[in-house]
Parts: sequence; C-alpha cells; structure tokens
Amino acid sequence: MALALPSARLRVRSNRAVFAPLSRIHSVVGVCSKGPFTPTRVADTDALTSTFGFGPAVKALAYEMGKTGAPGIMRRILPDPVAASVGELVLDDWDGAAAPAISGTANNHYHIMWETVVAGELNTATGRYSLDGGETWTTAATVPTNGIVALGGSGLTATFSAGTGDDVGGDFSFEAFPAAQAVLSVVATRVGSSTSVVTITGTPLDAYEIVLETLAGGTVGTAGIVLRYSLDGGRTFTKPIRLGTANTLQINDGTEDSGLDFAFAAGTLETGDGFASGTTEPAIAASDVVTALGQLDALAVNWRFAHIVGAVNATAAGTIGAEFATFAADELSNARFAWALMSARDRRRLETETAWENALDDDFDGLENARVAVGSGYARITCPITRRRNRRPVAWIAVPELLRRPIEEDLGRKASGALSTDVAIYEDGERIEHDARVSQTLQGARFVTLRTFKRSGDSVFFTRGSTFDAEGGLEGYIARRQVLDVASDIFAQVLEEQLMDGVEVNASDEENPGAITEANAARIDREVETAIRRQLEGKFSGLSVRTSRTTVLAAGVRLPCKVSIVGLEYLEQLDGDIGFVTPELVALAA
Repeated sequence: MALALPSARLRVRSNRAVFAPLSRIHSVVGVCSKGPFTPTRVADTDALTSTFGFGPAVKALAYEMGKTGAPGIMRRILPDPVAASVGELVLDDWDGAAAPAISGTANNHYHIMWETVVAGELNTATGRYSLDGGETWTTAATVPTNGIVALGGSGLTATFSAGTGDDVGGDFSFEAFPAAQAVLSVVATRVGSSTSVVTITGTPLDAYEIVLETLAGGTVGTAGIVLRYSLDGGRTFTKPIRLGTANTLQINDGTEDSGLDFAFAAGTLETGDGFASGTTEPAIAASDVVTALGQLDALAVNWRFAHIVGAVNATAAGTIGAEFATFAADELSNARFAWALMSARDRRRLETETAWENALDDDFDGLENARVAVGSGYARITCPITRRRNRRPVAWIAVPELLRRPIEEDLGRKASGALSTDVAIYEDGERIEHDARVSQTLQGARFVTLRTFKRSGDSVFFTRGSTFDAEGGLEGYIARRQVLDVASDIFAQVLEEQLMDGVEVNASDEENPGAITEANAARIDREVETAIRRQLEGKFSGLSVRTSRTTVLAAGVRLPCKVSIVGLEYLEQLDGDIGFVTPELVALAA
C-alpha cells in the first residue's frame, strides 16, 4: 500500500454564483405572411407555421430548427415596397436631338443596349436593341413618327425626341431592375401551335422559380387539361392537377396560398407545353429591422445573435450593426452582447460573376463593425416545410452550424466535416453557385462564403467565419466574437455582484490612500477570472484580470476592472514540404 505524502490543501471558493449559459437560442427578423409584430418564441415548425404562415423568415427559421432542434425567436416585419428602377443612361457618341426618355416598369433584370444603324429624323432613322447586354439583338427597324420604341417584352419603352437635324444618332445603354415582390416575364415553350397565353398574377412573398408543365392538353374552359407546377425550377413538382373548366389556378406555397395565380387566356394548350417565370423576394428596410431589434433587446432572454432575413447593402448593414454596438455599450444591467448575421444581394440575371463580386467588394469595403457578419452567395437546400430544393442565401446555412458547433470553433474548420448533403453548389458536376475555391474575391472581402475542396468531390464547406471587423482588428472571426460576448456577459454578472459591497480602502498613511486595498482588489480579480475560466476554459489562449489599485473611491466614482483575453488563433495557411531523400542523408540527419 502506498502512503500519501503529508500535505495541506486550500480551495479558494467564491460564494457568488455566476452562470452564463451558452445559449442555443437565436432571433430571426424578416418577412412573414401573418402573425404578430412582436418577438415570439417558437419551439417547433408546427407552432411556427400556424403562427407566422410562410415567407422567407419562416422558411429560414424552419430550416434552422429542422437542422438543430433549437428554438428561436421570430420578429415579423413588413416588406419594404421597393419599386422597379432604371439605372444611369450611358450615351455613346450620341448626337441626336436629345437623350431618349425611358419609361415603363421593368419585369426582369435587363442590360439594354441601343445601336443606331441609320441616323436621321423620326420615321427615317433605324436602330436595333439588345435586352441582354449585346448577346442577342433585334432586327433593325425604323423609329416611328411618335418616337416611341417598345423595348421587346421588357415592359420599358424608349421615346426619342424630335428636334433640329437628326433626331436619332449614336448609341446608349442602361440597366433596368424589377421591383421587390415582382412577377417576372413568362417564357413559353410550345410543342406545337397552342394559343392560350399564360400569365401569372398577384404579389409573391418569396422568391420562386416557377415552372408550369402541361401533362394533358385541351381547350381552356373545357375539362381535360392536366397541369403540374414547380416553385424550385423544376426540381420538385406538385401532383397532377386537373384544371377542369376554370381559367385560373392558385399557386400554393406548401399548404399556404402563395399570393399568385396562373391565368389562362382563351385558347388551347398542348401536351408538353411549358411555361417558366420567377419572382423577386421581398425587400427589407433597415429602419424596420432596428425597430424589431429594439424589442428583441428588451426581452429577458439570452439570445446569441440575430439572423436578419433579406438582402442588405453596406449602408443597411452598418445601420443594423450600429444597433448591436449600442446594445453592448449600455449600462451593465442592460447590456446585451450579441451580433447580426445578414445576407448580401444575389447575383443578378445578366450580371457576370466577376462584376457581382466586384460590386459587393466595392460596396462593403468601408464597413467596419465586428458585430456584423454578412454571407454572400447562394446554395440549393431542402425546405423542411415544402421539401422543395430552393436557392437560399449562405447565411441560412450558417445558422444551424453556429448553433450546434462549440462557440470557439470556426465555421471553416474542415475537420468538422462537410455540410449536409442537401446543401449543393454543384449539380451533375457543374458549378451552379459561387465557390470560394474558384474565386476568392468575396472571401477576401470578409464575406462568409462556401467552398469545395478538389479532393472532396461536390461536398460543400464554409470558407471562414468572418466578421466585418476593421483591418488589424482582433474580432475578425465569428468564433472570437462569440467567445468575447459570452466572456463579457460573465464579466458583467460578476461586476454586478460587487455592487454596493463595502470594501476597505487604503489609509491616509498608506500607498494610494483612498483606493481599494490589495486584498479586496485581488478578490475581485480572482472572482472574475474564476467565473470566466469555469465556463470558457479551452476556448481562449490566455486570460488576465486587473482591478485598479489607484482609483480613489468616493460616491459616483467608477472602479475600473480590465479583462484581457488572448484568443485562439486559427490555422489559415499551412506550408508542407515533401520529397525523396537518400538513406545516407537520413542517417546524417539522425
């Protein structure tokens, strides 16, 4: 039997219980079809859909809950009514009477180019135009006497003005953008000579890729036509639907009315006829998000971050991020240490990937806020409510990963494994979405992106969990942001426990008279450090606490206490060296 070494042991114990749970609760702010405009905690998708219907925010929270089982807090906002718009008119050697006037409402994204073929007066000059940036052109035609040229099916017209000399001469170009919640132009693919014109009416509350297929043809208004439709670009379809004698068909989003209807004009449809269209997503206003965040902040619930569902530009992201900075700067009893996850806009229909990347880089280049993370790019994911394979922003995919991983783990940690197989940025070996392995512009611009690895097939991974911290800042990782937020919450609780404590101060004949005594200052240091280490050990590299020993205490005087944390470093670059050597060199090295 071994004898124990005689010894004495002392355990230093704080009697102040501090507990800051690593919350799996997050909040979601976005557009829903119904429900209250107050923060509402939901624990499952049934409660979510029965309360808030459908819409982007509902789908986002449903996906996150379906992946993790974690509850969330929904705060509904209304869509921002962003109208269709026309970009700057760029004139190229224009010597006509006046620049043409552009009017109408764009029903899709167009890059319109006009080329004057024969300059001259109205009813003499001829020209042609392109809706896709010069990829395809119309046949040159005469500009009519009234000067009005309808620009195809874009919903726009160019009006040329009469004047002295040539009325039309030179070229021009501009971009046009559809409104939020717009129904885009319908493209028909007919197998024969069917005549019914199909339109889509209503106001959508989500971005849909609409495909309508005719399974059995016939005459509109007479029973016999059988149809099916898809809202994810033909990846999943409804069951066959008999149109009967109706000339409209309601488009449902799962079990809810999407707000859209197919309308069939008098005429015929043939088996195999197809129609394709799409809709734009609702826009959100930063002011509405800020109002919602104010209500969420007032909750006595420890939510970790807010997922803002909807595209933002740098200005909106900065406005929203400033609100989180305000929360953290409040008095300790009211401070909330949290951050925002948002999404940058999608690539437009006629925008090259390079142009889209550079536009986002330019827009967000000046944003500096370590409480803001912005995802860029999209991926196909499976909706747990509708089972559709919709395109959704990267931020949607990040949320469940953030909730189930340790807070100190970076999103880009490859050893944690690939994302679930429902996440796809390749289809049939072809890239369909942004891959940061192929182009690093957005990753380098501090966006949260997705990537693949050459040796991992089509499996998808996050590139890096970045925030928009300033260059050289120490909070450029979401992981560090989260560790610091939890540590701040623990620190705040310990400091609150000290309020109105009676502490001894140095006597007049001692060093630093009127300042807290070393014993009391050391006790505060110990309690803060113990509390933080107890819950966050292994989530940082180093920790030190120092309460001021020189501040003279009196009514209204604040006692400074500083916590310094050395964060984990993340292996972003590795440099390997491999090659053959001779046995003699191995022996020499040994």
